[in-house]
Amino acid sequence: MYRNVLLWLHIVGVAAWLGCNLALFVLSPWFARRGAAVAAAFAEATTYLATRYYNAAGGVVGVTGVLLVVHTGYAWHSAFVIAGLAVLVVGAALGVVVFAPSGRALATAHRDGDVEGARRLTARTASFLLVDTTVVMVTALAMVARWRAR
Repeated sequence: MYRNVLLWLHIVGVAAWLGCNLALFVLSPWFARRGAAVAAAFAEATTYLATRYYNAAGGVVGVTGVLLVVHTGYAWHSAFVIAGLAVLVVGAALGVVVFAPSGRALATAHRDGDVEGARRLTARTASFLLVDTTVVMVTALAMVARWRAR
């Protein structure tokens, strides 16, 4: 029962992370077409997601992942465990270094009428969102297949 609850919470955390990423791919261009003020508000919302929402989702994933490894007895050097720890580090780094500052800068660019700056920041953010999404999806595959489990 304990393992099932941990696994369920772990999956919910990953779903929150991945689902938000996929929603951002759909919503970003939609909000960008709604005018500068709306696009700026959406960019601020993405900053909020980067600094609050993803931290909560990542925290759930990290805590439950560690507890699952301890409970199930898998070795910390199993490839799927290392992948899980790595995705948390990559996700946190991208949030701090890319997504939060880019969201703030993008909101400013929209408000200042800097069309070229907004275009550049939007492309940069989308590229890193693709990287983050790919890393999460590959890690989910590693978990399901229990790559090099020990």
